[in-house]
Amino acid sequence: MDDKETLKKKIGKAIRCTREQKGISQKQFEAMSSGIDRHTLSKIENARKFPSVYTLYQISVVLDISLSDLLKGIDQP
Repeated sequence: MDDKETLKKKIGKAIRCTREQKGISQKQFEAMSSGIDRHTLSKIENARKFPSVYTLYQISVVLDISLSDLLKGIDQP
């Protein structure tokens, strides 16, 4: 597995874990979001889509967490 795939998996896992810790379903997330549907969120969380920086920012806003906190620790092995 290359670094890009590993990073994609870590980002997806961080988003899913944060969303689940806050008790937000993908359907609820979609309703709270302005432009990220649950299918796109699912693709990101399951490492099938690499999110743009702007999409990561939008996700952090919906999850009420700073972008740096959302991505904290993903650079660790």
